[in-house]
Amino acid sequence: MVGGSNQDVARIDPVLRAMGKSINHLGPVGAGQWAKAINQVILSGVYLGVAEGVTLALKADLDAQKVVDALVGGAADSWVLKNRAGRMIENEYPWASRLHCTARISPSSRARSQRRAQLPVTTLAAGYEDALIEEGHGDDDNSALPARFVDSRP
Repeated sequence: MVGGSNQDVARIDPVLRAMGKSINHLGPVGAGQWAKAINQVILSGVYLGVAEGVTLALKADLDAQKVVDALVGGAADSWVLKNRAGRMIENEYPWASRLHCTARISPSSRARSQRRAQLPVTTLAAGYEDALIEEGHGDDDNSALPARFVDSRP
C-alpha cells in the first residue's frame, strides 16, 4: 500500500517489489498510511470478535478448537481465526508482532481526530492495548489484546 505521484511510485517500483509481492498504488502521498490505518481498524474488530467467539465456546464447554475448525472456510473465516484463535484458546501469546509496537504505531487515533470518524471498536481495542501495556504485556503478541480482557477461561 503506497501513496505518491505516479512518477515517484514507478521510480521506486523495483524497491517495493523487492519488499513485497503486491504493490497497490492508492493515490497521493499519505494514501498508503491511510490504507494501513484502515487495515488496523478492521483487524481491531476481527481480533475482538474472534476472542469473544473463543470465550463463548469455552464457556459453553465445547472443544473450542473444534469450533474454530468448523468455522474456518465459512462466513466467520479470517486470517485471525486461522492463525490466532489457537493462541487465544491456549492462553499463550508468543510474539509475532509485539503489542507495544503495534499499539504505538497504529494511526487509527489520527484517523479519528483528523477525519472525525467514529470508530467505537477501534477505540475499545486501543483502551485494551493501553491497559495491557501498562500491566507489562507489551512484549506479548497482539493476539493477546482481546484474550486478556475477554475472560476466555471456563
